[in-house]
Amino acid sequence: MEVVQVLHMNGGAGETSYAKNSLLQQKVITMTKPITEDAITKLYCSRYPEEIAIADLGCSSGPNTLFLVSELLKVVDSVRQKIGQKSPEYQVFLNDLPGNDFNTIFRSLSIFQNELRKQLGPGNGPCFFTGVPGSFYGRLFRRNSLHFVHSSYSLHWLSQVPQGLESNKRNIYMASTSPPDVLKAYYMQFQKDFSLFLKCRSEELVDGGRMVLTLIGRRSDDPSSKECCYFWELLAMALSDMLVEGLIEEEKLNSFNIPMYTPSPAEVKYEVVKEGSFNIDRLEVTEVNWNAYQDETDLSDAFKDGGYNVAKCIRAVAEPLLASHFGEGILDEVFRRYREILSDRVSKEQNEFVNVTKKASDMVKHITMETIQELYHEVTPNSLGIADLGCSSGPNSLSLIKDMVEAVEGTSHKIFHPMPEFRVYLNDLPTNDFNSVFKSLPDFYKDLKKDRNQEGPAIFIAGYPGSFYGRLFPCNCLHFIYSSYSLHWLSKVPPSLYDEHGKSINKGNVYISESSPPSVSQAYYKQFQEDFSLFLKSRSEELVTGGRMVLILLGRIGQDHVDRGNSLFWEILSRSLAISVSQAEIEKEKVDSYEVHFYAASRNELEDEVRREGSFEIDKLEMFEIEREVKNGESYGTAVAMTVRAVQESMLCDHFGDGIDLDTLFNNYGKMIDEEMLKVDIKPITFVVVLKKL
Repeated sequence: MEVVQVLHMNGGAGETSYAKNSLLQQKVITMTKPITEDAITKLYCSRYPEEIAIADLGCSSGPNTLFLVSELLKVVDSVRQKIGQKSPEYQVFLNDLPGNDFNTIFRSLSIFQNELRKQLGPGNGPCFFTGVPGSFYGRLFRRNSLHFVHSSYSLHWLSQVPQGLESNKRNIYMASTSPPDVLKAYYMQFQKDFSLFLKCRSEELVDGGRMVLTLIGRRSDDPSSKECCYFWELLAMALSDMLVEGLIEEEKLNSFNIPMYTPSPAEVKYEVVKEGSFNIDRLEVTEVNWNAYQDETDLSDAFKDGGYNVAKCIRAVAEPLLASHFGEGILDEVFRRYREILSDRVSKEQNEFVNVTKKASDMVKHITMETIQELYHEVTPNSLGIADLGCSSGPNSLSLIKDMVEAVEGTSHKIFHPMPEFRVYLNDLPTNDFNSVFKSLPDFYKDLKKDRNQEGPAIFIAGYPGSFYGRLFPCNCLHFIYSSYSLHWLSKVPPSLYDEHGKSINKGNVYISESSPPSVSQAYYKQFQEDFSLFLKSRSEELVTGGRMVLILLGRIGQDHVDRGNSLFWEILSRSLAISVSQAEIEKEKVDSYEVHFYAASRNELEDEVRREGSFEIDKLEMFEIEREVKNGESYGTAVAMTVRAVQESMLCDHFGDGIDLDTLFNNYGKMIDEEMLKVDIKPITFVVVLKKL
């Protein structure tokens, strides 16, 4: 089977066409939109070119093809208007294999360009479209002719079916029953193809050019894991049933294999580093449900069937491959059976594609585990020093340590290196409840030994009370530092918030608000700079060279300190306190003098301080929106109120006295959060920063 000749999505606009069955791919483009927008904005602002050449590789046909182009052009136009630049001209190259339905794309261009002109208005540069048929596993464009390359849901397709799959009988892809040589053959083909792709694009892109590549992948180290292979295993089941009934030949089934590979993040990173032409700016993992209509409303009865939806999606993608190998006569029957199998499985299981480009908390965990594994692989110490700064108490304190131990254990087995001993330092302020942490240690050790024949790794855990805005540990004793939701707390309330008489200049507010004078945000920023710089300096003396830090902290998106994110939570606390004043429960003077020692930094502020201090390089800096997690039917406002109360209660009692009615205060707080949510969504931001000691 010549993949170049037969691999293409179903053309036209019929019921089984890709155009009618590509909602899943559209959701992926939308999901990764912030990454794509950030990349093309950085590209444009780095050079302000008079012409921008954009290539969409594996463009397919249907609504997604021009949707992506439209979004890219809108971003550039918005940026150039803000800075007063003349609009560039746009050259857009739409690439796919020769069997792609380019006719459908070209026929829609006139309407698309008219709509685009209306949306962007006068002054926008012309846009020229070119169709480029051919495989992206080879050169497609002139040297140094492209500025931006985009590819969505294409690079998991290989240039050919790997050689040496004769032993993969009754499977059409990698499966749990596939021999090791089959898995190796698929991986080697991926390495060859992806390396060639990178080499070709490096010759076609200008220096500083950007690529955003989205492909189906996996989190697991096992290439035959269920997360990436299951939907092909179910299709193989449908084909096997037809074989048993004599509807297809055994030789035909045994010789059919899908030319696809779903890499792990580590495999993608390894190939990029090995090829050497590109730096990885961002590498993220997201999930999307197999059933693209899962969260849609107003569906017909057919579309409420998850099996029907997934079967149509896979048919739009795989039909040309199946038709070329088995003939068109089997298509309706095989996909009828596939739908039945899927309907049964989808109703019982949660099935999701993994995209290499979860919930933010799961993504943060993935980054943390990946970082400590990379560190261990580089250093392979016999004794590994780990510090959790701002560990607090409760279940999170030790669960993460267990995950880290297991991550290192997995890496040590892979590289045939003895497990290290672990030195774990749990740090928080002296007022933290260390007793609760220490009392849970016996269960922690017992749990670690449970699956290891009662012989767990050597772990030595100690508590270190003190502020991390200063030295805590001896020089060069740590390899890995972790801090979660602690570094947005300042060492103190900024002193310059008070005038020479000790009166607050931020009356009626507990944090930066719209009514705060400019000197308030300046005072908070200055305190953040002082604290974060001292934190970095202290840690640089305690970490070994090459040591890592994973820092998770609340932040904000842009320059404006007042937004619909973390600052709004403090604004609503100010309003809640004002209600208590109006009801004569607390004194106004007390409210005027209460300020939180908190600062939500921006991405640029974090980058600037790391650069200025000079001891670390930024390995990753990712931004996430915090998920809303509510329990037992409680409202979002109630959940937020409970969280803020847990953090602020001791400080409020210390400032206002035990007489303050906290139940009423936070009941009002929760109601106001819910009222705000009815107006516009609240989007608190979390940053994950990975730093490497120079």
